Amino acid sequence: MPIIDGKVVRSRYTSLKIAELSAVDRPAQSGALALIMKRDDGGTAMRSFNKRVDEVAARDGCLRSIAMSKARHEFPDEFEAMQKNYPPPASHRPAPVPEAAAVEKAQRDFINAAREIAGRDRIPLYAAMGKARAEAAAEFAVAYP
Repeated sequence: MPIIDGKVVRSRYTSLKIAELSAVDRPAQSGALALIMKRDDGGTAMRSFNKRVDEVAARDGCLRSIAMSKARHEFPDEFEAMQKNYPPPASHRPAPVPEAAAVEKAQRDFINAAREIAGRDRIPLYAAMGKARAEAAAEFAVAYP
């Protein structure tokens, strides 16, 4: 992500062609989130609010993400109409990310379990890691969410 004035600025891709869509139970990128929705109003409320966002961005010369926040406060009725048509489903909220210290500890515990297995079974560490996934499943789940 780009950094502007020492702050991370998120990007929004608007002209993409999706070649493949897969559903997974454990995403590789824990912060990634995709929301797919259907709408039945022809997108009128969304287009109306997006037009306001573009107007604010042009008027204030700011990033679209900042303009969206401003438009939300300047045009609350249009924002509310858009929200009524497109409520975010609770199932698409990102899962909480474990704290870094807990992850690091779980990674150390997992590696130590793998080393123990390697010594106990007299096998290479890479092979012991496979066994450790089964024997130390709890540590693995926290270490590699």
